[in-house]
Amino acid sequence: MTEPPDAERTALARHALIVTAVCALAFGWGLTTHGLTNWQEAIRVVVARSMQAAGDWIVPIVDGQPYLAKPPLIYWAQLVSASIRGAEVSIFDLRLVVALSGWIAALLTLVAARTVLFDARALDPGTARARAHSAALWAAVLLATGVLHVRSSRIGELDILLTPFTVLGVWGVFRAWRASLGGARVDWLGIALACVGSAGAALTKGPPGVLTLLLAGYGGIALHAAFGSHIASPRGAFKWVPLVCALAGALAGGYAASRDADDLRAWIGALLIACCTGSAAWLVARFVQPQRLKELLRAWWRTGLPLAILASVGVLAVWSAGVARSIGAEAIEQSLNAEVSENVRVLRATAPIRNFEGMLYAVGLGSGAMLAALVWILKDRPRLPLGAWTLAGWVGLTFVAFSTLGTGSSRYLTPVWSGVAMLGALWLVELFHDRPGLARRLRPALAVLVALLALGQGVWYAIGREVYAAHRSPRDFIAALQEASVPLTPERVKSIDFWTAAVEYYVGGYVEPLRLEGYGFDSPLPAEHAADAAQRATGDDPYVLLVRALPTNEAGEPRALDALRDAGWRIGERLPAEASSFRIEGGDIPISAYSAFPAERRSEPQ
Repeated sequence: MTEPPDAERTALARHALIVTAVCALAFGWGLTTHGLTNWQEAIRVVVARSMQAAGDWIVPIVDGQPYLAKPPLIYWAQLVSASIRGAEVSIFDLRLVVALSGWIAALLTLVAARTVLFDARALDPGTARARAHSAALWAAVLLATGVLHVRSSRIGELDILLTPFTVLGVWGVFRAWRASLGGARVDWLGIALACVGSAGAALTKGPPGVLTLLLAGYGGIALHAAFGSHIASPRGAFKWVPLVCALAGALAGGYAASRDADDLRAWIGALLIACCTGSAAWLVARFVQPQRLKELLRAWWRTGLPLAILASVGVLAVWSAGVARSIGAEAIEQSLNAEVSENVRVLRATAPIRNFEGMLYAVGLGSGAMLAALVWILKDRPRLPLGAWTLAGWVGLTFVAFSTLGTGSSRYLTPVWSGVAMLGALWLVELFHDRPGLARRLRPALAVLVALLALGQGVWYAIGREVYAAHRSPRDFIAALQEASVPLTPERVKSIDFWTAAVEYYVGGYVEPLRLEGYGFDSPLPAEHAADAAQRATGDDPYVLLVRALPTNEAGEPRALDALRDAGWRIGERLPAEASSFRIEGGDIPISAYSAFPAERRSEPQ
């Protein structure tokens, strides 16, 4: 029997409360106990604070310069949070934004999975619906306790903002697709959700942010048209075209990736690249058959693909026009070129290895369940719901795309973890259904394990990091320097051979880097800049130099100090902040602080 609507809503509300409780344990408390550590999160909060100070919500800026590496949504969210509080943008606003994004993503996964995992062809719709609702709850809690999902919801990286928009958009595409298969009706609500998701993803991360949504939603439709359609396969010579294209794609991709392979890991990566390019070529070649291509194009049209693309392009065009009016179109072009050169790495052998490793643990229990689901599907070949094609696009096609075009950074796969969780939950509920005796024992154990995972990760991020990794944030280090007798104003603090926005956040303003490679967001800073800074030095108060302590010279001092002396700086005493150390590059490189004066000054002021 079909569950009454009121009972369905009550069950959904109960499940939403469970998911909210899990999220609250994992990433809803202790948001600011640990200082800014990650380079990515530090730049996000400093940019938002700079925009607030300038009163400009259009052009992201840092240190008075445009910073157009990413669209403005994460900055807008912080500005709204700070405006509601009536306060200056702070680490609290950033951490609140990402925590809310992680929570909303889990809730949307709960809602979307009820639709995506429902088997409309089942003989007993009531039982199929109950199983879909159970799988949806498990998908949401698996996602909420996933290792990398929790991390992204705790650390202020913008990628977690992609997940709610991706889930919303994929849900909308699937709704529209399912409606189009059932008759002539067009699901305009589903298309609208797809457009909202696409626009939000574009404003979060630009075209790369929209890619996962398109691959999951519309790529899943393409997989169905290629391999699940009622259209018969071509006969004669044409039936060999997909196989030939797959072999050619695999050979070309494998060869290109193997040219720089110098160890076993790289060779395995090249083999994975070959599998990815071969699979992509095989999929594309299936559409040499006109009937399949016609069916695909009709499905894409009826599910709003042109509108979804138009929504993403449109919001970026509007924002870019505002930026261009303020600072000119040339700055946008330069930023775009820099982003492409930094993040696009075609056929990089290490990328698929890193992506695969990420999938093995990213969703915690969900990753293990996903692997079990893949084995189950390959071994038993069960009848799967229509949404399985969407999950194949979400997990499979996205893996192929980011393994052949990206650097292998796990951050780029953040919006994929919802699909991984759904796939794992699909298998988990199937296991419960087939083995009711095991289910009675396993469900409570898994529930306890989920709670422990949520609490354990919450304790680590709220308490443990500050106990065991406080040195990775400059917060206490800067506070200790501020307590010293040397004035610590932004204009009199310099960093040498490193730069992080976290230092600027705690110092309270622009910290000029001296002799730094890579400053200016991958634009080298000339070595003579240190000499120029010495010439510009004014006032009687000493400057504070924050220096990489390694490598050292023969006297055991940081080697960077020798270069500073040659550039016209006279190095004073080492400042007493050792009790609150600060280390960069994963905690491996310590930072030391020294007082300094221009060399022409004969004596230090009393």
